[in-house]
Amino acid sequence: MHRILFIMPYFIGDDRGGGAEVQAYIKAKHIAAKGDFEVMYLTSNPGNRPEEEIVEGIKVLRKLRMPFPLRNTLRIFREILRLRPCAVYTRMNWPALLPAGLASKITGSRSLWFATEARGLQPFYNTKNFFRSARKYRGTALIKLPPLLINAVLEDLFFHQGIYLMDRHFAQNREQREILSSIYRIDASIFPSVHEIPWKKPDKEPEPTIIWVANFSFNKRPELFMELARRLPDYRFIMAGNIRAGYEFILQRGPKNLTALGRIPFHRSEELFERAWVYVNTSLSEGFPNTFLQAWKYRTAVVSMNVDPDGLLSRRALGILTENSIEKTIEAVRELVENPSMRESMTSRAYEYVKTHHDVKNIDRIIGDLECP
Repeated sequence: MHRILFIMPYFIGDDRGGGAEVQAYIKAKHIAAKGDFEVMYLTSNPGNRPEEEIVEGIKVLRKLRMPFPLRNTLRIFREILRLRPCAVYTRMNWPALLPAGLASKITGSRSLWFATEARGLQPFYNTKNFFRSARKYRGTALIKLPPLLINAVLEDLFFHQGIYLMDRHFAQNREQREILSSIYRIDASIFPSVHEIPWKKPDKEPEPTIIWVANFSFNKRPELFMELARRLPDYRFIMAGNIRAGYEFILQRGPKNLTALGRIPFHRSEELFERAWVYVNTSLSEGFPNTFLQAWKYRTAVVSMNVDPDGLLSRRALGILTENSIEKTIEAVRELVENPSMRESMTSRAYEYVKTHHDVKNIDRIIGDLECP
């Protein structure tokens, strides 16, 4: 049986990772269930789990070390030479692309790379992030800056060189495809994010429930959702995601109708979307949010302050885009809660769209084209 090797920083089944890990996991699980390939997953071990384990038909190899993923260069190279997979799947901007690409050329494996958000495609993205973060260092902590700078530069170089070693490149939307074309001169195919689509209507909470699912960070702007909860005291608001330093104090002063769950496993986030009435996205930028797909497949209305991939909210009315206005966001949430027919029409339209364009079965057309050595 031919093998497919997924190489990712984290395995979402270990309750670590974000949208990139969710997408890799959904695809890996689907391919494993079909039984045509042996699916292997090379990843890290943040929870001290068994180094090798079968999870939902996926052989998980927890052999990588995080952080500082450059330490995994030789390990990734050796594992590909040892396993000799038919195809190697990578995702996002990270330095594994260089050893994965080199080893794939030696073994004759097909290397597949999938883009995530557009920001990560910019040249020297990690180095620019280093200089933004360096301003926070004081005193004796300054001694950490030189090795951190070297690490950031090397990560960018490994990614920039590795992306050219990939056999096939996939973008989530037109914006990413244009960036890859203009900056890297790469002609990428568009392959949207995918999900397992339920066939039955979900049971919603009896009272209006508004959710926000993301990691607490500057880009995600959780404070805007907290303000939304403060301005709409008659509704129930729930936040889920890793609460980073600096946000605990803000949450302690939050309104009584707001609950912060902290980091939750992927299956728990699925339950949130299944029961919620409205999902609000406050991010400054994203690629194609997994949370949009989760909301659409569970018929949960989407309100986004800024993110609108390929104009699906503004052009196809699959949600409401509020153009970074808290007043418009309040108005949109209130209207969706108090107008059931409007909510039903929007979520039904979104469900039909996600079922047609984002079903995980779409990955079969890529896997079916693989020519295995």
